[in-house]
Amino acid sequence: MASVIPTKALGHRFELLDTLRFVAAFAVVGYHWLFRGIETGTMTTVSYSGAAQVASYGYLGVELFFMISGFVITISAHGKTASRFAVSRLVRLYPAFWVAVLITATVTVIWGPPVLHVTIPQVLANLTMAPGVFNQPLVDGSYWTLLNELIFYAMVFLFLFFRLGKWLDVFFPVWAVGMMLITLVVPRFETVPLFGNLFAFFAAGAILSTIQRKGWHWWQALGLVASFYVAVRYMVKDVARLNALDGHFVQSTGVTVAIICVFFLVMIVQTVPSVAQWRIPRSTLLGALTYPLYLLHAYLGFMFFNHFANDSNKWVLYPIAFLLIVGLAYGLHVLVERRPKKFWLKFFDTIAGNPIRWAEGLVGRGRREPERTSGGDAPAPQTDRPTIPPVSEPRRSID
Repeated sequence: MASVIPTKALGHRFELLDTLRFVAAFAVVGYHWLFRGIETGTMTTVSYSGAAQVASYGYLGVELFFMISGFVITISAHGKTASRFAVSRLVRLYPAFWVAVLITATVTVIWGPPVLHVTIPQVLANLTMAPGVFNQPLVDGSYWTLLNELIFYAMVFLFLFFRLGKWLDVFFPVWAVGMMLITLVVPRFETVPLFGNLFAFFAAGAILSTIQRKGWHWWQALGLVASFYVAVRYMVKDVARLNALDGHFVQSTGVTVAIICVFFLVMIVQTVPSVAQWRIPRSTLLGALTYPLYLLHAYLGFMFFNHFANDSNKWVLYPIAFLLIVGLAYGLHVLVERRPKKFWLKFFDTIAGNPIRWAEGLVGRGRREPERTSGGDAPAPQTDRPTIPPVSEPRRSID
């Protein structure tokens, strides 16, 4: 999932990251349309092509999403109150997601094959982004990544809520080293959210974000090495599990690890100041389309191919389908995310920002020093009031 936030901070956009996000989304689209949908029998009218083996590695785009998310969320949280951070994340995540869920569910009811079906309780549970809490399946299997994003955001939110945001840059390397120790000493806990596996990619991105802002230090380098170890260990185990399923294509451990190495190297390059200032044409638009594209492409694509495609016309319909889904993503971005943004800000500030600010006030009062009343001492300074201006799932659930 998808990284799902605008890569804007410190007065400029990280346009290389915007571009990388779209590349990652394109890889995931290829994974679903050229490989995953056929493998699971969800796409029944087309067969594997010569590109299927390459496309089978496209799921790794999710790992790149998580690294970029860790990078940018760390910058997004810098200097923010918990309430402001929460409102900005809710505005970014939920409006497009709600509409995408309703579109996907509606099309599935009308067009979907028996293997794809939805119910009203399922749709309602999915609107929370955590349907598993209500024992309901996902409306679109690719949405599994969003819960991982939410868990990471919640962790950052708690740091801000308890006014520990200044410690985040120190915490992320410690977190990465902790995950490495867990994988070495008590590996049965590495599947617990935030304890290892995919969360190593968030940690790596967060550490690199700190390096980009503050420069290299030995503890950040140590944390980055630790996150790399956990990430590679997870991917090696995941490839072994996938190959044990006896699918049509064998995943190469070497190729997978090489791709992860490329991700780390590209993200490290982003820490170079001159690279961070790169200007890439249309990158802002590409970055903006990434989240809607990710939300809409999978099941809508499967149903499109089932109704219109066969082996004789699929190479004509693949680019047509991609242009259609990009057009739909653009409409979702403009009509749901961009134009009513002020409404969404007000809406989420009312239902979430106000309660969080109230709770922040209670925490702030509890942390103040008591006023001194003797010896002419001045009262303790008042704390400023805050102001307002994508569980790890098994790889095969990525569909």
